[in-house]
Amino acid sequence: MQDSKDDINLANKNLVRKSTTISAGTFFVIAATLAVLAILAIYWLTGIKSSCETLNTYGYPMLTYEGEEVPYGSHQYQLYYYSLMDEEYPEEYAKYETQDMFFDIKFNNDLYSKHMGIFWVIEISSLFIAGLSIIFAIMKTGSKEADGSIRISWFDRIFVEIDIVLAALATIGLIIPFYLSQTWLHKGNWGFSLFNDLIAHNANVAKIQAWMDSRYFDSTLFDYVFEPKWILLALSIIAIILIVAFDLIALLSIVRRIKARRFWRSTILGSILHSLFESAAANPALSVKVLGFLIGGVILMFLGAALAIAAFGYDAIIFIAIGALIMIGLILVFVPRQIKKYETIRTGINELQKGNFTYKVPNLGVGELGRLANSVNSITEAQNIAIQNELKSQRLRTDLISNVSHDIRTPLTAMISYIDLLKNESPDSPHAEEYLKIISDKADRLKKLTDDLFEAAKASSGDIPVDMEKLDMNAIVGQALAELDESINKNNIEVILSNHASNSMVYADGKLLWRVIENILTNVTKYSLTGTRAYMDIFEKDDRVVLEVKNVSRDQLNISSQELLERFKRGDSSRNTEGSGLGLAIANDLTSLMGGAFDISIDGDLFKATVSLKKAY
Repeated sequence: MQDSKDDINLANKNLVRKSTTISAGTFFVIAATLAVLAILAIYWLTGIKSSCETLNTYGYPMLTYEGEEVPYGSHQYQLYYYSLMDEEYPEEYAKYETQDMFFDIKFNNDLYSKHMGIFWVIEISSLFIAGLSIIFAIMKTGSKEADGSIRISWFDRIFVEIDIVLAALATIGLIIPFYLSQTWLHKGNWGFSLFNDLIAHNANVAKIQAWMDSRYFDSTLFDYVFEPKWILLALSIIAIILIVAFDLIALLSIVRRIKARRFWRSTILGSILHSLFESAAANPALSVKVLGFLIGGVILMFLGAALAIAAFGYDAIIFIAIGALIMIGLILVFVPRQIKKYETIRTGINELQKGNFTYKVPNLGVGELGRLANSVNSITEAQNIAIQNELKSQRLRTDLISNVSHDIRTPLTAMISYIDLLKNESPDSPHAEEYLKIISDKADRLKKLTDDLFEAAKASSGDIPVDMEKLDMNAIVGQALAELDESINKNNIEVILSNHASNSMVYADGKLLWRVIENILTNVTKYSLTGTRAYMDIFEKDDRVVLEVKNVSRDQLNISSQELLERFKRGDSSRNTEGSGLGLAIANDLTSLMGGAFDISIDGDLFKATVSLKKAY
């Protein structure tokens, strides 16, 4: 009960930690997103002011072609400066004229200061909230196990270097929301209106924008792709949120590893060295061989590098170094894994050697070592099955001796007792004949038990000649019912035979099949509830003819159907009825000798025996 309460308390604490971490992380993502958007707006405003000051002071070179102005930054403008300046095309070059164009932009510094102040307040506030949120998230991240250790998720098992690289690539991806947001600020309704207000609605607004595009940001990149322009802002916010969230996940993953003291092992180099040290501690001899192999490989690489330099010069050094690093990396990554697999298999073999046949070698995947592990498990399973069979055989032998002793001793004791009584009687005594009859009955019972025992032994060993021929199952069942009619009526059992087979011919040995049916009917007469019916149904199933016998048991069947097929097993555990308990076992073995199948099933007091033989055409 106390353990259950502790588990509930731990689960509640972990839930609180997880909820707190998610909440703090959410605040961080929102604040960081606002900070990024604010700094992008500050960059945009700064670019506008810087552009106006530069244009007022220096202007920019205006280009005309045959008297018409070429738009600044256009393809034609760039073609002139980057393709024709070398004057290789003098005729085309002569059509261009350049002159400096100056502006008189009345920049609205008050409006600029107002908006810059707003954005800086947002920036500083967002950074402050983001800082507090990330600190709180770092403090609360990491659910705990019952032993107090930090729980590691699947993401925390990725190498630290991969996490860092992915986070860095995601951060670099901020260039996408940068261009999206700049385009929205530059060409969207709100940004364009503010831009006009800042430059006092200068008539050359298009030229100023073109010059700013070439100097600070290319707002034409998404100019004609997204309409309306607010989609640009929405995409920017979504991209920033995703990037910041991924960076947060990567950071918290690293923090959890540090808390769990797994940071070094989570690095590529740390994982390799840890595996090597573990392998060396577990199997020093094998580790020395692997180390020797590694040193030998390095020596061979150096010799190959020397030959390559001699043949191709020092230009081959870069390729040699790259190849060597790749080869050493592969050795350091794969060799420890193979050593660990080898040690796992070795542990399994040692357990098998100690007699622990319940031990299973973990699944090692594909490859030779994986197949070897599966083979070791197969040997373990086979050995375990053999032991179970041996234990079962020992139990059966013990039961056999016990049951045979009981069944032989009972009539033998009775015979000895009545012989002693007979000795004290005169030949003309009225009891002498009665005693002799009892002795004769017990002798017959003992003889039948002995015959059944020998028959069971022969049937089990298969040492019985089998003469397979075409037989009519229905006819043999009818004959058996006729011969056993007296015994059936004596026990007040009504047998109902139904033949549902259009073809009841089977391949069987007549004597053996007769013995099987006789044993089943004898079992019915001995163990059926008096005054009940027994049903015998013959029907076809696929390529076989099936005889199904059902009766209601007189005694409660507290035994499994499998146990009833064992020798000397009876439905009455007290063994008060006549019989050897061999009938069903003999029927099972004889049916198998004829290539058939014998099965019994128990459902409450309903007993069902089934004989299935191959159909004859």
